[in-house]
Amino acid sequence: MVIEVEAAVAATAVPRPELVALESVEEVAIGSDAPVIVTGWPEVARLDWSRLADVVRRCVLIGGRNLIDRAAAEAAGFRYRGIGR
Repeated sequence: MVIEVEAAVAATAVPRPELVALESVEEVAIGSDAPVIVTGWPEVARLDWSRLADVVRRCVLIGGRNLIDRAAAEAAGFRYRGIGR
């Protein structure tokens, strides 16, 4: 699953079965093994990592832009790996 605002808008404008519009990052992450965050959106830096940790299968988090606050993610129980920049 991918969360992308423009894709979600496009999914509602033109029916495309491969795109699923979801409301939140947590909804996208339900049951995932390792969320991979590769966007530079400032909203990502403000995510509630504890809430996200509650819905994933494994608390492994990969950040592709080094936007994530490592201390906050680790405090929520994630093993964090930043691979960006």
